[in-house]
Amino acid sequence: MIYAIGDVHGCAYELRNLLNKLPLTPESTVVFLGDYIDRGGQSKDVVDTILELRKQCEVVCLMGNHESMFLNFLDNPGTERAGLFIINGGSATLASYADENGNYEFPDEHIKFYRELKLFYEDEHHFFVHAGVPEIPLDTIDETTHGKKMLWIRGSFLTSTYDWGKVIVHGHTPVPEVEIRRNRINVDTG
Repeated sequence: MIYAIGDVHGCAYELRNLLNKLPLTPESTVVFLGDYIDRGGQSKDVVDTILELRKQCEVVCLMGNHESMFLNFLDNPGTERAGLFIINGGSATLASYADENGNYEFPDEHIKFYRELKLFYEDEHHFFVHAGVPEIPLDTIDETTHGKKMLWIRGSFLTSTYDWGKVIVHGHTPVPEVEIRRNRINVDTG
């Protein structure tokens, strides 16, 4: 059985409650659609929870736009692009990694986690991605050319009736309840 979880945004307590409700077995696959961090105050705990879950079943972790901003911050903290991380809830992430003296401590295992995130994952019937994809055949998607859209796209993707040959499973755009369309499923329920 495969499960998709999107946009946890630093809510470790809620994530653990959700995982406890799933009938996970060693044969289960859990695909996280990105945005593990920011906004909620438990970003570090979210990553710890996901790393622990890897001992129980197969876990696939995709990059979200918030992880992309966080990596920009880590690599070049003085740039405008890094500032976007702070503006978009990054201060909550930094606080979750701060010690009692206010110094940031990023465990090597967490840095490795962020740097190894994938842009997409697919199985026979589904294509999993953080935000969406352009209207092109899936086998022509190039991470360098289309990576930004896979992390940020909204409007044109959300209104598209394009048939990608697989159902696109995504998050990124909050909806009141899971949105199931013929060509896509949005699991970001805010």
